[in-house]
Amino acid sequence: MDYTERRGELPPELIKFFLAPGGHSLVIKGEAGTGKTTLALQLIETMSDNDNQYYLSSRVSDESLYRQFPWLKESAEKIRLLKAGKAFLLHMGSGRRSMFEQSEGVKQTDSADVGPALELLRAFNDSGERLTIDRTELHRLEGQIEEGTVSATEEIAPNRISFDSNSVDIVVGRLLPELEVAYDRVEERLPDRSLVVIDSIDGLGEKYDISPERLLTVIQKDIVEGSGANVVYVLESAGGTHMDYLGDGVVSLSSTEISGRRARVMELEKLRGVKVDRHKYMFTLVNGRLETFPASPNTITHAEKKWKPLHEPGQETASFGCRQLDEIFGGLQYGSVTLIEVGENVPSVYSDVIQNAMVANFAYKNSGVAWIPSRKASYDILHDRISAMIGEDRFERNVRIFEQSSSAPTDIPYLISLEGNKLLTDLKWETIEYNLMESSHPFLSLLGFDILESMYGYENDKGLLDGLVEHVGAIRRGKHVMVAQALSSSKLYLQWLSDISLMHIKMENIEGTVMMHGMKPYTQFYGMMPNTESDDSIPLNLIPIA
Repeated sequence: MDYTERRGELPPELIKFFLAPGGHSLVIKGEAGTGKTTLALQLIETMSDNDNQYYLSSRVSDESLYRQFPWLKESAEKIRLLKAGKAFLLHMGSGRRSMFEQSEGVKQTDSADVGPALELLRAFNDSGERLTIDRTELHRLEGQIEEGTVSATEEIAPNRISFDSNSVDIVVGRLLPELEVAYDRVEERLPDRSLVVIDSIDGLGEKYDISPERLLTVIQKDIVEGSGANVVYVLESAGGTHMDYLGDGVVSLSSTEISGRRARVMELEKLRGVKVDRHKYMFTLVNGRLETFPASPNTITHAEKKWKPLHEPGQETASFGCRQLDEIFGGLQYGSVTLIEVGENVPSVYSDVIQNAMVANFAYKNSGVAWIPSRKASYDILHDRISAMIGEDRFERNVRIFEQSSSAPTDIPYLISLEGNKLLTDLKWETIEYNLMESSHPFLSLLGFDILESMYGYENDKGLLDGLVEHVGAIRRGKHVMVAQALSSSKLYLQWLSDISLMHIKMENIEGTVMMHGMKPYTQFYGMMPNTESDDSIPLNLIPIA
C-alpha cells in the first residue's frame, strides 16, 4: 500500500506545550532507532508557521538526513536550515572580521570569489540597533574553557569558506561555534520566537568534552529563560537522567515487543504547564514520518455510500469488501474458515464495519449470506444499513439473518428463527440453501459466537460442537466461506476455532488505540484509524507499525 501521502500527526499536548507563551525546553530520549530525530524534525515542520527554526546536528550530515527523510526537501526553508546546521553559518561581529580576512588556511573554492562573503558579513555587522540575547552563561562557560577548568577539545582555528547559489558556509575561530550560531540565530529573530533543535546534546558534549548537563544548563538559562525561545534537546539514551529535571518537558520513545510484534510507544513524561490528557501514544515511523495514533472512539459517524464492488483477489478467493484487508491478507479463500478475534475494550464498531463490508460485497454480487450477528447488533438496523448500500432487492434476495425465535417476527422475509434447541437442526445447510435458492455460490456464513455460545454453548445436549463440525464440513465441501467472530474472553471454542481456521485476525486495544494483526498469517500491527474520508469501502485507515 502507498503511504507516501501521510504527513504524520503529533500529540496535541506536545503542540500546546510549544504554543504556550514564553520559552520551553523539551528533552527527547530513547534508544537508537526509536524515532528521536524524526520527532525533532517534525517539530520543526509543525512549528514552522509559529517559530523561526534552527536545526543543529552533531552526528548526521545533511545528505544522510535527506536520504532517510525524503520529505525534508519539500521545503526550501528546511533545506537552508539544515545546511546552516551542518556548516555553522556564523554571523561574525566586527571585531572578528579582520581576523577572518587575515587568517592563514582559509580556503576559497575555485568557482567563487571571497568578495560576496565579505559583503554578506559587512551587512550583518551594519544592522544597527537591535535586541540582544543574554549570553551570561555562555560567556561564563567560555571563560572556564579559556582558564582550563572546562575542556574544549575541538580545534578552534578558522579553516574553510565555500559558496553555492543560496548560502555561504563558514567555519571560524569560536570556542563553541555550534552554540554561538544558535545564539546568533535566536538573537537576529528577536523579538520573534525561535525553535532550536540540538540533535544530539550528548554528541555536542562529547565533541567538546563538556557534560551534556552543563551545556543544557547554559542553553536553558540564556536562550530559553533569557530570550523566550523554544529548545529541543535530543538525548542518545533512555531511562531516567538528571536532564529530566532540567528540561520543562520530557518525551520518551521506545520500541517494545507485544505478541512477538514491534510496538512503538511515546510517553509524555512531563510537559510543564500543559494538561496531559493521555500520557502514552502508540506511533509509527511509516514513510519516514512519526505519526501517533489517537485514542480510538467508540463510534464512527459516516454516511453509507452506494456500494462499489471489489474484484476477487484470486481465482479461489473472495474479497473482504475492503481493499486494505485484501492487500494485507490476500482475501478469503473458498472452502475455508476465517476467525476474527475481538479483544477486551475494543468498540464493536471496528468489527462491525468489516462485517458490513463483507456482507455488502457478497450480496451485491448476488452471492448468498447467512448471518448470525453479534448480540449488540439489531436486525432492523443491519437491514437499513446494508440495504442503503446495495439496494433493497439485493438485500432481500441474498441476505438471511438468523435471529432468536423469541425476538424474531415471522412476517419479515429475510429473518430466519433460531429455536435454540440444537444447533445441528437450527443451522442445517439444507435450510440455508433453501432460503438462498435465488443466490449464487459461494455463500458467506458469518457467525457471531457470542450469540451461539449463549444459546447453545453451556449445555451438552444442545450440540454446539456437533452443529459447528457439520456446518464447517458443508463450507468446505461446497467451497463456501465461513467467517467467525469471537471474543478473546470466550472460554469454550476460541482455541478450537483458531485451530480449524486458515486465517486468524485479531483486534486488540493497546494504549487506547485499536490495533489489528494477523495471527495466521503472521503480520505486523496495523493501527485502525477512523477516517470518514477514506477512499476504501470502510471508514478506517490501516496504518502499519513501521
